[in-house]
Amino acid sequence: MSLKGLILLYFWLLLFEGALRKWVVPSLATPLLVVRDPILILIYVKAFQTRMRIPNHIISIIVLFSISSLGAAILFGHRNLPVALYGIRANFFHVPLIFIMGYHLKEKDLNHIFRLFLYTIPFMTILMLLQYYSPENAWVNRGVGGTGTAGFAGAGGRMRPPGLFSFTNGLIFYYTLATAVIFIAIFKKKLIPKWLLIINVVCILIAIPTSISRTLLLSISIILLFTALMSALANHGIKLFFKIFIPLGLALLIVTKIPIFAEALETFMVRWTNSTTNRGGLEQAILMRFFGTTFGKLFEDYPLFGYGVGSGTNVGLRILQLPPSQLFNTEDEVSRVLGELGYIIGISFLLFRLSLTFALFRMIDKKNIQSYILFSACFMWILIGQWKQPTALGFTIFTTGMLLASINIYRKQNIVQQEHSFLPSAQTQGRSYP
Repeated sequence: MSLKGLILLYFWLLLFEGALRKWVVPSLATPLLVVRDPILILIYVKAFQTRMRIPNHIISIIVLFSISSLGAAILFGHRNLPVALYGIRANFFHVPLIFIMGYHLKEKDLNHIFRLFLYTIPFMTILMLLQYYSPENAWVNRGVGGTGTAGFAGAGGRMRPPGLFSFTNGLIFYYTLATAVIFIAIFKKKLIPKWLLIINVVCILIAIPTSISRTLLLSISIILLFTALMSALANHGIKLFFKIFIPLGLALLIVTKIPIFAEALETFMVRWTNSTTNRGGLEQAILMRFFGTTFGKLFEDYPLFGYGVGSGTNVGLRILQLPPSQLFNTEDEVSRVLGELGYIIGISFLLFRLSLTFALFRMIDKKNIQSYILFSACFMWILIGQWKQPTALGFTIFTTGMLLASINIYRKQNIVQQEHSFLPSAQTQGRSYP
């Protein structure tokens, strides 16, 4: 299989990994956690064979983090090699794929992935509605390993549906990326038929309340606001209004007439009201969610070299036979990173993710709306996304890879159009990457 074929297989496994673990081969639920890793190894082998070099400083940083975190875990932490290796896999192993995708994917490849993704949205929405209206013991709500339920507590007697994924957070990542791709399709007129675009917009509006997820609403709001801001700065304000806001308004009028939407919206508002009331109002809830519970962890007490890489993952805790709260709070990424790696390595790793985010942002041309849309979908995932969870890690890496490919495609097109090279060409192995 070709390198691009393997990247596409990585994408499909990302979407169907949960379905395999819940419905198809539940007896293999645990090994299927890393079902994409063999594909990733083949991608690295193919990239090496094509003499594609990932930027040397990126490889050096990943190797340095891997060795130092492994050493800290064995010398000062849990001293469990399998747990440490799994933690290295979660933190560092998938990162080079970002640069391989950025180097190899062309515009037709991105359009192909966008098109395939857009065709999955109606089916995912139908499945989510089936889960939403089915009892917990229905087969569509079956949990990982074929037991229990994959749903999560919601509101109004309804469970939060997981879609194809093993847990509800997969649906959040999916529909966040789906929103970004729909916005891209609005700007790219020939990407999909208009009827499918309208259906997809309606699906997104139905998915927001049906997911019973505040995070999804906030993620989609960020994409909408970010796209509007950058379009205005690039003098696309009027075009944006007609291309995005008018279709969204019309789609909203359509879905408000659907009884399913009205009931789901009522359930969503119950959960929203309960969560904001318990946290002292809307402003307090948002501030605490994104600042208090995340950046406040920087000031907690952790061992200098941490409890050991991998000890904050569910797999690591299971191997160590410890409950999630035994060592430290693993509900947010900053806490996990600092708890696993300690202050020296942990803060360095968080700064690496911060610098990668800013480097990508600085590379985007102000007229490159597609890249801004993709950036708005994934920058929070790069910064504080929970990489310990395989689905979250997969969506972060794959979306960031598409973002970098979009940036490089736009740059190369401008180089050709302007007939002078202000940036390295594609033949300059990896130098145009952050």
